[in-house]
Parts: sequence; structure tokens; C-alpha cells
Amino acid sequence: LLIDNGDLLQGTPLMHHFVKYNRSGIHPAIMTLNHLGYNAAVLGNHDFNYGLEILRQAVHDSAFPWLSANIIDSRTRQPAFGQPYLIRQIRQEAKVAILGLTTHFIPQWEIPEFIHGLTFIDALSAAKKWVELIRNVEKPDVMIISYHGGLERDPDTGEAVEALSGENQAYAMCTELEGVDVLLTGHQHQLLTDEVNGVTILQPGCNGLALGKVSIQLVKRKEAWMIAQKTASLILTNETVQPDIQIMKLTERHEQQTQVWLDRPIGEVFDHAPLQDPLSAGLSDHPFMDDMSPDQLDATASGLTRGAVLTSDSPESGSSVTMRDIIFDY
Repeated sequence: LLIDNGDLLQGTPLMHHFVKYNRSGIHPAIMTLNHLGYNAAVLGNHDFNYGLEILRQAVHDSAFPWLSANIIDSRTRQPAFGQPYLIRQIRQEAKVAILGLTTHFIPQWEIPEFIHGLTFIDALSAAKKWVELIRNVEKPDVMIISYHGGLERDPDTGEAVEALSGENQAYAMCTELEGVDVLLTGHQHQLLTDEVNGVTILQPGCNGLALGKVSIQLVKRKEAWMIAQKTASLILTNETVQPDIQIMKLTERHEQQTQVWLDRPIGEVFDHAPLQDPLSAGLSDHPFMDDMSPDQLDATASGLTRGAVLTSDSPESGSSVTMRDIIFDY
């Protein structure tokens, strides 16, 4: 089973260029997942960043269901993006249930018009309701939760690793729910495999750093399938992993157009301002931030601006500034 755990539609220049400048055809990420034969996807908080029109079109163009048990239509009180869970028969015998959940903190971050008409139910409460229903009605042999949210406590010690605000509830799902076998997590960008209270948990980082893999061995006893073993692992996408030629061809047009956009000159620099340490650039005067802050004030007509330098990987550039330079630094 192939499952995407959210934040698929935003986060790279390719995604931004498609939405802002080239909305023709199917979203390149959706094309890729369709090609790979994904079985399901779960909504992430960043999938709302371009608004509901973009998101709903992506859902419509997907050859797989999007699972969303706790994001509901405020008017109908039904799941807003399709079905809450998916049942798959493995070799027409073992039954696997996949429940999709998303951190319910999205209204605290997102532009209100981008989530208009949606209600975000507490993910832990929704998990309790749906896991019990699925267990009683569907009677699956394997119960998987795919949750775009992370662990609020250390999986080994149980000690809180952040303010217990409800943004992340994976540890509580492991300890307060009955009948969950696997919990796929995300949102925190951690590389993680572990087990909490008998629940196998997995988080494969971000930006394609790794593919998360859970292997489950089933044995049949008295006409019923039982889990004999579960293991979670991370397959790192290092230099030994070669690009898939078919996917490269599938997205080639979008990639080429994005590269042209990235190399387009947008300004000039007359003073050398190397950006080598993001922390010092944020804590003291730096020409880059001194330039960016007034630009933000002008673009937003705001009286206050807040910015952060997010990388120290800035390439050395000449006097001409391109979109690529800005994205590297900001």
C-alpha cells in the first residue's frame, strides 16, 4: 500500500510556479502519485496554503481517495474531502483499514477565506470515534492511522517535548486508543521509527528525505488473520537512489518552466552582502534583511514586518539577483 501523509501541494518552487503561473493540466505532484499507483493520501496543513480551489482540483484529479475523517463540511457535517477511511483487501483475504486524520490546528495558521465552510474536529477525538466504528463495523485484520500530525511526547520516556496544545497528538493516540496497529505521522519533519504501547509509529522527515516503510507479517489462525510481526524502517533517498526516468519525463515541462522562472533577473545588488550565518543575520543588522523588510512592508501595506533567514546555503551571486537567489535565502 502506498500512502501520502500530507503537505504534498506546497513547499517547492515547482509547486509554487504551477499554481501561480501555469495552472494547466493536472498538478505535477498529483500526476506523479497517479503514475505510482498511490492508494490514498491525507491532507496536510500546507495543502490549504493556495486555497480551496487548488486543493479541490487536486483531489478531483487524483486517481486515489483523500482520507479526511476530522475535516468536515460545516453545513452538511460530513467529511469535506471524500471518505474518512479506506478498506483494502490484501489478496482477497486480509482486510486492512486506513483512517486519515489531520492536525486540527489549521485555523490558527491559515487565511480564513482558504478554509471557509470547513470545521476542524479535534484529531484525537475523531480518532477515538472512527477507530471504534471501524473495528466494530469493518472488523479489519490491520488498523492503520495516517495522521498528518506528530508526537507531543518522547516515544521512549513519555515526557512532553512541546507545549501540550493539541497540535500534535500521536502519543495520545498510541496510549488512549484501542486496536491501532500502525500510526503513520508527519508534520514535525522528523526521521523516526519506534513503538509506543504496541503501536508501530513512523515519520519519514520532509522534502523527500526518506520513504517510510512498514512491513507487517500476518498468519492465519482458526480462520482469522493475526499479526505475527511489525517493523518500521526508513529508506533514505541518498546519492545511490537514481531519478525515475518516467516521472522525470512526466513532469519535464513543468520543471523546465520553473527553472526559467527561477533564473529570471528581478533586481540588482550594488553592495556585496554574503549570507553565511542565518542566526547572526536575524539577530543583528544585515543588508539582506534590511532590504527584505521594507519590501515586505510595501507589498503588504502593513505597519509591521517579521522575517527570518531560513538557510545558509546561499550561492555566491553577482550583481544580478534572480528569483532563485531569493528562494535560496528566504
